[in-house]
Parts: sequence; C-alpha cells; structure tokens
Amino acid sequence: MSPVRNWTLGIALIVPLMGGLSAATDHWPAATVAIATTPPAVRYYGDPADTLYQQARAALNRGDNRAAARLFHRIVEEEPDSEYAPDALYWQAFALYRVGGNDALREALSALELQRERYPDAVTRGDADALAVRIRGALAQGGDAEAAQRLYEVAGEAESAYEVEAGDCPDEETDVRVAALNALMEMDPERALPVLEKVLARRDACSATLREKAVFIVADGESPRATDILLEVARTDPDPEVRGHAVFWLSEVDDERAVDALEQILLESQDNDLREKALFALSENDSERAGQILRRYALDTSQPEEVREKALFWYAESQSGGDVAFLRELFQRVESESLRQQVLFAASETGDPESVEWLMEIASDAGQPIEIRKQALFWAGEAGEGTVEPRLLALYDDMTEPELKDQLLFVYSELDTPDSIDKLFEIASTETDPELRKQALFWLGESDDPRVPEFLEELISQ
Repeated sequence: MSPVRNWTLGIALIVPLMGGLSAATDHWPAATVAIATTPPAVRYYGDPADTLYQQARAALNRGDNRAAARLFHRIVEEEPDSEYAPDALYWQAFALYRVGGNDALREALSALELQRERYPDAVTRGDADALAVRIRGALAQGGDAEAAQRLYEVAGEAESAYEVEAGDCPDEETDVRVAALNALMEMDPERALPVLEKVLARRDACSATLREKAVFIVADGESPRATDILLEVARTDPDPEVRGHAVFWLSEVDDERAVDALEQILLESQDNDLREKALFALSENDSERAGQILRRYALDTSQPEEVREKALFWYAESQSGGDVAFLRELFQRVESESLRQQVLFAASETGDPESVEWLMEIASDAGQPIEIRKQALFWAGEAGEGTVEPRLLALYDDMTEPELKDQLLFVYSELDTPDSIDKLFEIASTETDPELRKQALFWLGESDDPRVPEFLEELISQ
C-alpha cells in the first residue's frame, strides 16, 4: 500500500479538514540522500572552457552520457585552470555512472579521486563522496571485491562516527554514510541489518539524522526483521523525529505486532504529534482491529479534541471507514461542533448512498446549527455524484435562512451541471434578496458553461 494518497480535497470550504491532510504530508520521509544530478546553468563569460561546458551540459541533459563524459573530461585536460574545471570531474563521473558497466564505473571513481587531489575545494566535493559510494555499491553488486570492502568500511564507520561536541555535526559525512548503508542494504541485506541496528542503537544528538535515514533504509529493505527493528526504534529512540519516522513506516508493515505497538503509543505517549502519526499508520493498516482502535480513540473524551479530529479524519480515509451506523452514533455523542463537522466529512467519504441520505437529513433539520447544516449541504453535494442533485436544486425554494441559501449557491457552482447552472440563472433573474442575486452572479462568473456570457449580456441590457 502506498503511503501517498491522491486526494482531491482542494476545496476552500474545508479549512478545518486540511489540517488532517497537511498532517499526512508532514509524515512523509525525505529521500535518504541526495546528490547533484543536473549541472548548473552558470556562465563564466570569457572563460576558455565556456563552450565545452555548455556542450557537455546539453549532452548530459539530453541523456547522451558518453558524449557528456568526454566533453567534461576535455575541460580538465585542455583548460585545467578554467572556472568550470573543479566541478567538471564530478560531472564526468556522474555521466559515467549513468553509462554503467564496470569499466565506466571504475573510470568514474578515478575522476572523483582526481577531483579530490586537484580540486579539494570544489563545490561538488560533498556530492562527490556520496556519488563515489553509489558507484562502489554498483561495482560491488557486479562482483568487485575491492569496492565491496570499501563499502563495508564506510558503512561500519557509521557505528562510531560523530564523537564531537553537540551542535558540531558533520552533515556531509552523514550523506556519505547513508549512501553506504543504502548500497550495502541493496547488495547484502543480512550483513547490512546488523550495522543498521548498531546505528539505530546510538543515542548521541549528532547521529539523529543518520538514525532517521537508517529507519527509511530498514523499512525499504522489506526484511522479515524490519518489524522488530522499527518497533524498537518507535518505543525507545530519544529523538521524536526518529520515533515519528519509525511509526510512519510501521504503517507499511503487515504484522499484528505493529498494530499492538501503535495502540500502545496512543495509550502511553504524551506527544500529540507522535500520536497523530500513529493514527495515520493505523489508517493504513487493513486489519479490522486497526479500524476499531481509530473508532475507540475518536470516542474517547479524555483525549485532546484536535487529536480526536485526526482520528476521525484517518478513520474516514481508512479501509474500515464506511460504517455509517457508527458515524450516526458518533454524531449524536460528540458535542464539539468541530468534531461533528469532521463526522460529516467522514460520512461523505464512505461512498455509501445511506451516508448521502443522512447528510441530506442533517441539512434539512432545522434543529441543527446553521454551520452544521451548511457542511452537510456541501458534503451531500460532493458525495452524491448527481444522485441528490434534483433534491438539492429543489431545496433552495424551501429554505428560509439566507446563510443556507448562500451555501446552496456555492454547492450549485460546485455541481457545475447544466441543471445547476439553470438554477443559478433562475436565482440571478428572480431572487428578491439583492445579496443572494449578487452571489448567484458571482458563481455564474466562475463557471465555464458557454451559456453564461450570453446570459450576463442579456441581464445587463435589461
């Protein structure tokens, strides 16, 4: 199951719900390590290597890697004092890395070593070290024992690196060691996991970034031991960001122990951010028990309201979020208007016609607060997929509250069907309330219906 969902909640009306969506994106881990992959479009006018650099850059960008490698090499050979020369060796190596094959990869390592010797202050030096590790990983997978040995050495350094004062953490070394751990995991997971476990057992502040990225490597490796490692990190790591990443990746683990651990975090943790991550992880788990935990948490009045809202949001997005009976019960039991609005959103996500009928009931219930009825109208229109459109169009004439009529105008604009546009035409022509007429005209102006310009012209000419 992918942790990244393709939501389409781009609607200004649901500002309270967008906190749920942004919470999800906050949980998505960054890439383990990045290296420069596109030569900068710099120009040193008058530089003797300018033409060669522009040709080499163009070749690399169009995928002609062999030509790019030759052109970058020529810069160093023919114009070693050029402003382009220090980084040309990096780009030569990168192009050769793309070419692949043992000969090209070894030539790439030679280019990076030459850069280290001749241009130690090159802008790309940090990227070069990480690229060298990737190259050695590719060579090791092809049977190069020397490259494999060096890879193990660099990965092993991660176990005891950073014996430095707090606040003086070498980021470039982190990138190199992460690249080594990642390459080692791809080459030999069983030998990489003990190294990763030792990295994750560290507790110094400087290794927090390394531990965070090690969590990603463990999860991505899909080893049977990954669950145990992630559980241990989620329970014991002193850094909240590292624990949060471990909790996130537990969402991808098909193991009942992961559900146990996530429930324990909800019960014991005082960190609301971590609990929200646990709620998201539970929503990604297909088990019935995960859905039951989300429901129980949403009902728990001892929990902070904002966390209960997240539980409802993720329950609605989960595989088990289609229980209309539960949502009806919950709506009656919660007193917070914000939580009740969240329940309405959850109902709209079920895809169940019964939910749409219930939303229409709420919208028509004069005993409900205006804001609740407005939300119910909106979500009924969004969830009904045309099935409730005739009833929504007829509802305008039965409504007496201007706020609800105004909301219906917005709902009609969102439906954007010939019938809903016809209704807006009618309201813009006959409505006696000038503010509502103005709103109808505004939403018509936002429509792409080809009949709108002619209607507006006729209205103006009257």
